[in-house]
Amino acid sequence: KPGREDDFVAAWDALSQWTLDHGFDTHGTLVRDRADPLRFVSFGPWRSAEDAERWRSEPGVAERLSRLETLLESFEPGTYDVVMRVS
Repeated sequence: KPGREDDFVAAWDALSQWTLDHGFDTHGTLVRDRADPLRFVSFGPWRSAEDAERWRSEPGVAERLSRLETLLESFEPGTYDVVMRVS
């Protein structure tokens, strides 16, 4: 939502820190669209799909995601598979 960008970043950081503090072995990245500074995309790898599902089922995650959603115009979660890497 316009004017709430800093609040969103803080809430995303809180969710990320909660994730690490609760023993989930992952990391995340939050990027911001230069052409549309209201658009953010976050992503991160999980060791397994089961780990991601376990994380999603945690009550603390739902609580923190709901805080994030109050700051958003839309939210499109997904689970993706790596098809190719270039390095």
